Amino acid sequence: MTLAVHRDFQSDSPTLNAGPDFCTYPQFRLEVVEGPDLGTVLVSADLCVSIGSDPSADLVLSDPSVAAFQCEIVAKSDRIDIVDLLDQHSTLVNEVEVAKAHLRKPVTITVGATKIRFEPMSSSLHVRRSRDMRFSHLIGNSAPMRDLFVELERAAASEVPLLLSGEAGSGKESVALAIHRKSSRTSGPFHVVECTDSHEQVERGLIRAFESAAGGTLYLAHVGEMSADLQSRLLRVFRNGGPGAVADLRIISSTTNDIRSAVNESRFDSRLYRHLCGQSLKVPALRHRTADLPPLVKTLVEEAGAQDELVVAELCSSESLERLARYGWPGNGRELREHLHRCIVEGAAQPIGHSAANVNAYAEQRSSSSPSVDISRPIKAGREEWIKHFERLYLADILESQGGNVTRAAKAAGVDRGHFYRLMMRCGLKN
Repeated sequence: MTLAVHRDFQSDSPTLNAGPDFCTYPQFRLEVVEGPDLGTVLVSADLCVSIGSDPSADLVLSDPSVAAFQCEIVAKSDRIDIVDLLDQHSTLVNEVEVAKAHLRKPVTITVGATKIRFEPMSSSLHVRRSRDMRFSHLIGNSAPMRDLFVELERAAASEVPLLLSGEAGSGKESVALAIHRKSSRTSGPFHVVECTDSHEQVERGLIRAFESAAGGTLYLAHVGEMSADLQSRLLRVFRNGGPGAVADLRIISSTTNDIRSAVNESRFDSRLYRHLCGQSLKVPALRHRTADLPPLVKTLVEEAGAQDELVVAELCSSESLERLARYGWPGNGRELREHLHRCIVEGAAQPIGHSAANVNAYAEQRSSSSPSVDISRPIKAGREEWIKHFERLYLADILESQGGNVTRAAKAAGVDRGHFYRLMMRCGLKN
């Protein structure tokens, strides 16, 4: 069984107790004291231990009443948490239902018909923290990023499939590219397949990708949103060798959703999950690493080609950075990049989280003329033109209703932020 690396970077930063390059986390012991797996023992060797019936769980239970991924136990700097992974709160601690709880002393955890004895240990896990502020093109000196860089080093040296999770705009594709560049496959292609596109587009993209990405890295974005049919087709590729010699590919996938919940609810094939998740990493949200804002803002401003020295000085000033740090950044790094770009274009700092300068441009699309019905053209071509026209008007209206904020518009439209942005580009509404 592959032990998944699933670290909770949203926790408070661990204190350095084992030297300047290490941080210390408590260990714990689990023993099944009742149920089909009586006597099974696991001592934590990582910061997160998942419990469930799926073979990729860390503590695998044969109890049929246990979900594929029932719960997880997470070691933090000053405590150990248990988190129920089901909506029904079917995990019990000392016979009390919990969604999330701190484990400070020995307790009995009940999942299904199985009882597990939890005991904190006097020993600790010493986790290395990177000294570097960079990993390839990624920048960060905050505790979450230095922790992440260590895991990225391991991921780059590995060939096992990797699943990246994180909020929209947190930079999962950028992380995947950094791993590719640091791996032995760096001279090979980095091929991206967007799994939120239409069924036909994804299917054609996968077929081409397995051929064109040979010798390199295949990045599957938003795999959690794949249809059941596409999941089955992709699973057949893995199980049957598939096109393009799958064995010669490093596959990195990403999701904004918790695929384990989808597996529990039978919305995502557990067999495909195991093919995609030999290792997992969580990309931290920007609001949890605001210490990275100074170097990040400086780099993004430079990349944007800002020429006005006064604007650059204003954006990089301590006052500006303090304002940025107070904002929640629901769109993460992508939203920060868009905000800085608006400031540079306007020649002055702009309100955070609002892109009113673009609203009029979006609204102009509302008055665009409808395509005509031309029976001399194939019906497919006419249908595609009308669909594109509808998308353009829909996007223009929903953007205007949200004050031009792409993140809120995407949420209102019920689609992923990245997919919404690609629709904008296709319709000529790039922000």
